[in-house]
Amino acid sequence: MLSVFIKVIILLRKFYCDKRGVTSIEYAILGIGIATIVSIVFNNDVLQDALTNALNNIGNSIQSAG
Repeated sequence: MLSVFIKVIILLRKFYCDKRGVTSIEYAILGIGIATIVSIVFNNDVLQDALTNALNNIGNSIQSAG
């Protein structure tokens, strides 16, 4: 029984010390975060309205200057 316990402890220690998959998991979490932020920003009409108003102001300024 003790040898099984020791083998499990050794296996868990090896699993804990193995860092090979950590980077891909971190990138996945980062990608999910960025995708969430982008979906929040672009599903909101405030950004679209601000860009439309800015472009209209630029167009009006060009017409009145020319």
